Amino acid sequence: MNKFTRLAVVVCVCLYSTLSFGWGRVGHEVALVLATQHLPPGPLKNFLQQNIPSIRIMAMVPDVHWKHGEKPNPLENHLHFFNWDFFSKVGPVTINFQELRARVGDEAILKNGSAPYRVNQMSYLLLTELKRVPIDPVRVLQIAGTLGHYIADVGNPLHVNTDYNGQNSGVKGLHSFFESKSVNEIPPMELHDRTSQLTIEFLKKIPANIHPFDGSMKTIQGAHLFSPKVIEAAQELGLTQEFSMWARPVIYRTLAVSTALAARIWYAAWSMAGKPDLPPTPIGPIPNPDWIPPSYFQSP
Repeated sequence: MNKFTRLAVVVCVCLYSTLSFGWGRVGHEVALVLATQHLPPGPLKNFLQQNIPSIRIMAMVPDVHWKHGEKPNPLENHLHFFNWDFFSKVGPVTINFQELRARVGDEAILKNGSAPYRVNQMSYLLLTELKRVPIDPVRVLQIAGTLGHYIADVGNPLHVNTDYNGQNSGVKGLHSFFESKSVNEIPPMELHDRTSQLTIEFLKKIPANIHPFDGSMKTIQGAHLFSPKVIEAAQELGLTQEFSMWARPVIYRTLAVSTALAARIWYAAWSMAGKPDLPPTPIGPIPNPDWIPPSYFQSP
């Protein structure tokens, strides 16, 4: 184990006890299922909707298998968040990850995240898979689903703030209470319908050719506007049913932004690949993909 990996293990252990699944299973699945529904008509939409069971499973692979599986990778944890309250104070954040890394250091990256760079990496990997001849539909589903997980994470108000678990505000445990318990208490049809309605509005605001990194950064900054509101409401109401009811509009809105962004990024990758044909019928169960290292963040 080299020095870089040891540092990742230490940071991961420090965060592991409080950082839970981003959005929980229900939130991630709802976001990606709705993203397939809001794609423009055509082969991509047909293909993804024919394979919804696989999309649901792939939506949780980064959490269940890559971060918390039998052999969790210590470099996976920081790919799921980006603490804007930290990064907004250290100078401009651009697509040049190595410049940011040199400025703040590896330890700060591991503690504060690199989610928009992960979205960017996975988006271009999806583009690469869609360009292959012949195309591998299994691989396309694996990458589209896991990419969608990271897109959903950047829209979560508690994945973009250093006080992600209320640990600094006297409401420790807020993370899972907000993104899992409060989401799970919403009637499924209500969660689907309210999020879907808002997705339509956000699709009008997101350019069809949005760059994955730019879209992620705008989503992060928008989600961060809700972070203090969520924390303050938890301080006032406690981790209670009353807080869960208060949180519902925030959940609908922030999930909808990620849903719209996922649909835009998927479709942009397919369009840039030349709009290839995809199987019009279900391809059945697919295996979980092996962990994909963050190519932009390798040991020096």
